[in-house]
Amino acid sequence: MSQAHALGSSLYQSRDIGHDKSGSVSQVHHAQMGIQGGKMVICNFRLCIAHNRQQGGLSNIRKSYQSHIRDHFKLQLYPQLCSRLSGLCIFGHLHGRCCKMHIAKAALAASRTLIKGGYLPEGRIDDENTTLMVTENAYHQYRQFQQSQRQTLAEREAAEAARAAEAAARAAHEQDISERLTPEQRAFVARGRDYVRQMDELNAAIDDAAVSERITAIQDVVGRILARAEEEPAVIAGLDRLTAYYLPTTVKLLDAYDRLEEEPIQGENISSSRSEIEHTLEVLHSAFEKLFDDTYQDLSLDVSADISVLHAMLAQEGLTEGPFDVKP
Repeated sequence: MSQAHALGSSLYQSRDIGHDKSGSVSQVHHAQMGIQGGKMVICNFRLCIAHNRQQGGLSNIRKSYQSHIRDHFKLQLYPQLCSRLSGLCIFGHLHGRCCKMHIAKAALAASRTLIKGGYLPEGRIDDENTTLMVTENAYHQYRQFQQSQRQTLAEREAAEAARAAEAAARAAHEQDISERLTPEQRAFVARGRDYVRQMDELNAAIDDAAVSERITAIQDVVGRILARAEEEPAVIAGLDRLTAYYLPTTVKLLDAYDRLEEEPIQGENISSSRSEIEHTLEVLHSAFEKLFDDTYQDLSLDVSADISVLHAMLAQEGLTEGPFDVKP
């Protein structure tokens, strides 16, 4: 009795016979190949020479002796990778028994002939002409896999482009700061950023959601102050206490709160200290907002002065009734 084979079997590679553009043609040595009492056995698509004239070659592919054989088509291939890429195909990966394989260029014509002749009723060749799927399910899975690969590649490229753009923007920003700020001013900003980083670490360690929300709000305001200092270095002169006292004290209080929160017994003193720190965080947030607003004081004065001069000139030209009649 002939033995049905899965996709793949061993090749007898004792010698090479014939020539092909892609390399030598391997010889298949198997006593059960050929047309066997109603079973169709397809071998190597003209890429191999067998010991028997009924082995290999498309000329011996005929209709089955049994009328029902088309309903139970079994494809038997012997496509193991030959030592010099001379075999029919190279297996990629199998989805169960979906029968997906990579085929050599020389086998494309034979594969198309089989599909067109109805010997592979569900056979499909991909758009790149590199892969043969012998079931419809394998084809759909293959297309889904291709789409997933394309999407993954696009997301990876987008992420890499975003990182590159972010790095370029950061480098340009640092270069701009280096050119506009003095070493002392750059050191001020660096110290402020370091305190914000410490607050972020403590925020991650603190479990209380309300306290964590207040810390985040403080971080946001301090970040705006530092950004304003980078934009307008002149305001740094009025922010000396920010990095000398306010931020170090804030970090110290948060560290104490984290340690108090970790205590398994929340006694009266611990609870009282935590409450005081929570209230102080609200005060600090308001104070930092006021400090941020103060960084625009000189700009506000300049704007007021410019508007006053503009109104006076408009009145002088008779374009308005008078400098004091114009209301904002």
